[in-house]
Amino acid sequence: KFASFFNRVKRVVSEHWSPGEVYLRNDPYGNVYGVKDRYTVLNVRLDSEGALQDVSVAQSSGVGFLDDEAIHAFQGASPFPNPPRGLVEQDGHIRFQFGFYFEIGERPRIRAFRSRRYPY
Repeated sequence: KFASFFNRVKRVVSEHWSPGEVYLRNDPYGNVYGVKDRYTVLNVRLDSEGALQDVSVAQSSGVGFLDDEAIHAFQGASPFPNPPRGLVEQDGHIRFQFGFYFEIGERPRIRAFRSRRYPY
């Protein structure tokens, strides 16, 4: 129902997300963090106009600098104009979770999804 909005969010956030560069700077040979795929999930809260109000890690990738890169990507991409009114909750906020999937050796992927189990 709100796929076009989340596709826009995904597209803009992906322009600000560079996990490969960050990973190479911190562990160029994969000796410290290994070569396993990493998945970060963020809790995101926007205001009714699409401005970022809060972003936090819901599920860590296990590598702090990759989690930080996901947060910075979301901060850099905000605001997200024209959010659908149907996403706005009674308190005037939009809440969802947003996943970042970093495959070592492959092109990084971003997955967006809305969860009703948002913590606040």
